[in-house]
Amino acid sequence: NLPNLEILDLTGSKKLIECPNVSGSPKLKDVILDCCESMPEVDSSIFLLQKLERLNMAGCKSVKSLSGNTCSLALLQLNAMDCINLQEFSVTFASTDRLILGLTNWSGNELPSSLLNKKNHDSIYFPMIECLVDLPENFAKRIWLVSPLNREHVHPSITLHKILSSPAFIGVKLLVISYIPTLSEIPDNISLLSSLESLRLIAIGIRSLPETIKYLPRLSELCIYDCEMLQSIPALSRFTEFFIVSNCESLETVLSTMGGPYNHRPIPVTCMPGIEYWFDYTSTQVSFSLELPPKLFGFVYYLVLSQGRVEEGVGIGCECYLDNISGERICITSFPRADIFQFPWFYKVIETTIHMMSDHVVLWYDPVSCKQIMEEIKSINDVSGIGYNPKLTFRFFIDENVYDDVVIQECGFRPSKTSLKLHSA
Repeated sequence: NLPNLEILDLTGSKKLIECPNVSGSPKLKDVILDCCESMPEVDSSIFLLQKLERLNMAGCKSVKSLSGNTCSLALLQLNAMDCINLQEFSVTFASTDRLILGLTNWSGNELPSSLLNKKNHDSIYFPMIECLVDLPENFAKRIWLVSPLNREHVHPSITLHKILSSPAFIGVKLLVISYIPTLSEIPDNISLLSSLESLRLIAIGIRSLPETIKYLPRLSELCIYDCEMLQSIPALSRFTEFFIVSNCESLETVLSTMGGPYNHRPIPVTCMPGIEYWFDYTSTQVSFSLELPPKLFGFVYYLVLSQGRVEEGVGIGCECYLDNISGERICITSFPRADIFQFPWFYKVIETTIHMMSDHVVLWYDPVSCKQIMEEIKSINDVSGIGYNPKLTFRFFIDENVYDDVVIQECGFRPSKTSLKLHSA
């Protein structure tokens, strides 16, 4: 019994075969069972927790049934995505207001009965299957559709046409359609979604968008990612505020309707022509050595990455090696900002990559590593009693074992004698 426990995280316990009974931990708010692949069921005591806010069990591949007669009023999130064998879902929610529900691998021919009379979910993640037409009006503000686990014989465009005219979709504010490569078109009746404010299309097989999209009266955001077959985009409503297209390699035509009045929003762009001339030390090799300049405040680093694919959190940076007076080598590592290659939140569900279509410059300023170097040198001089001007070796790196198609084409740095405020660019 752990009466004060508030978070239980068993993520990645792939050999766990029995879900713990948590009745002795009434203060639990978060239960995280993601990727417990051998666990056959979720213990019923979890659904009796009165303070439970989040139950995450994504990737629990052995779970076939998820049931609970009562559920916490505080519950905000139930994530059962990628539970590929889930066949029964009978969780009774005390309230679905603000609830985020993920059932991306539901394979039943009918929707769980416990969902049919509920409304006002915050978000649902569900496969694009025809039985979604049975969902009630005002079911959720945000709906995310993914490819069904068992591919239906009906063409996905026909399925989408049916569900777009159903009650649950008429009032939806955010619609995401993702990772359905066989979906070749968005039906014209998308114009029925009169409350739709944001439409996001990710990795689907469309070649164009319907012209009726311009009749969506509240659509302010259109984002299209990784639709490699997309060739053209029709005219959009002049009320569209955000329009993003990324990694759509076949795109040739974008029809603009910007002739009327609209609000200009400036977008800052950092341009760095001749950047190699701004740096005192540049090289086409990833490693070079030099003597330390005096009175340093920090280093400004840069490197040029070739085009190719990288994943979120790609490991890039610079290692600085310092040889002390006794010949011992000390390594100090500098990294750019952690979120330099950061996906938008809606990419988090499925692991993916960023395709860089051109070379990219990464620029960062690091006074911390310089301070470590100066402290090491001072320590050496305090012990030896002599002035020591060491040689530094800089080695720029990218995780080549993972990102073997992206290489460092050029690198360099500039020592700074004043404080700077620079960010990764």
